[in-house]
Amino acid sequence: MKKLTSGLIMGLALTFGTSSAFAIDLNQEKYQQESIQAPTLSQEEAQDELSRIADKYKVNEPVSKEDLAFLQAYAFKALTGKTVSASQVESWKVSGQNSNNVFKGSISGKVKLDLGIWENNISGTLETNISKGKPTQHKTNVKVVCYGVVGKSGVGKVADLDITDDWTTSSKSSFEFTFDRDFQASVAYYTITPSSTVKNDSGTLEIVGTGK
Repeated sequence: MKKLTSGLIMGLALTFGTSSAFAIDLNQEKYQQESIQAPTLSQEEAQDELSRIADKYKVNEPVSKEDLAFLQAYAFKALTGKTVSASQVESWKVSGQNSNNVFKGSISGKVKLDLGIWENNISGTLETNISKGKPTQHKTNVKVVCYGVVGKSGVGKVADLDITDDWTTSSKSSFEFTFDRDFQASVAYYTITPSSTVKNDSGTLEIVGTGK
């Protein structure tokens, strides 16, 4: 499994692969802007491209027309229009698993995103279980990348968050991460990637969750 994943997607990466979660809408809608249309890609390919776009730009930097077309087609979309209330809440059940020659494990839990006009919040709980291998360190991370209006007429990256408990020295085979983070941005499109990484002297594994 590579970075990212979703029915509305979430991500995953490791010495495993890479992913960018809650990022892809598999019911892709065709989008054209000045004759630019996002290509039809597999879930894995789309996830890799969303990660590339996220890494390419700084906060408040406009994205290219080609990258905007891709975000329109594959990223999650915030509700817009006169009927939108002051706040919209989206929630997902997270699950994912991965393995290599050192570890086998899974991630599960819930993530909730509360989008306002400017004030936003993301919260949730993620649990990781390792069924093969003995980790000496572990880390859980939730990456949130948001896009919206920048400047007078462009669309660009407006938020880039890494919510993490950092590396923790522990031999536990099961661990939990609870998070609750406020952030400010006017959001039009977004991706969310929850992941968990374990390691020891023999290797590293990263598990990324998908959202339903």
